[in-house]
Amino acid sequence: MHGRGSLQHPSGARYEGEVKGNMYHGAGTYTFSDGSVYKGHFHENREDSQSVVKIYVIINKRCIM
Repeated sequence: MHGRGSLQHPSGARYEGEVKGNMYHGAGTYTFSDGSVYKGHFHENREDSQSVVKIYVIINKRCIM
């Protein structure tokens, strides 16, 4: 798979964004099963440490940044 897409994990986690070779690659959003969100760039299924990252943590239905 290449281009844009979304992937759902059995744990409830979800990825939406750019994919390359069936891997998270490029800009995307990963929502963890607990509702926390990583928004930034990925390189071969890993968060790209060079990118600006936004992480949102959901606690008691309130968004903490």
